[in-house]
Amino acid sequence: VTGAATRLYAVQEDIDGNKLFRELLISTNAELHDSINSLGNDRIHRPDGICMDSEELTGFKENMRRQLEVYDESKQWIIKIQESISELKQTEDATKRQDHSLLEQFQKKEERAGVTGFRDVNKQLQHTSRQTASLNEQKSQTLDEIS
Repeated sequence: VTGAATRLYAVQEDIDGNKLFRELLISTNAELHDSINSLGNDRIHRPDGICMDSEELTGFKENMRRQLEVYDESKQWIIKIQESISELKQTEDATKRQDHSLLEQFQKKEERAGVTGFRDVNKQLQHTSRQTASLNEQKSQTLDEIS
């Protein structure tokens, strides 16, 4: 009886194993049929569930190619701007050094001529003159409005 039970048990395991194998084959077969049907319909199924036919895919590829060209052109433009910024910073630094050097030269010339601070006084006079002109313009407008 034990020998027969062991054989029945082994047969049962084979049947269960065959059932799993059969289910796997059926599942794989169904996936293959879905893929074949997809190819037959000329539809591409994306992982996000969206389907595209070959014309839509071609349009999508062309759109992506154009966007990539725009991206590349923009990237090159940005690189050129960054290079220009670097050049402008160098020019600014050189100009600041020149300005400082010229100011020192003017101060030395003013000292030699005995008119120390002339540039500063001249700047203040020019600034005061501009302010006076602005105030005179405002007065003129106010008088025009009154009359």
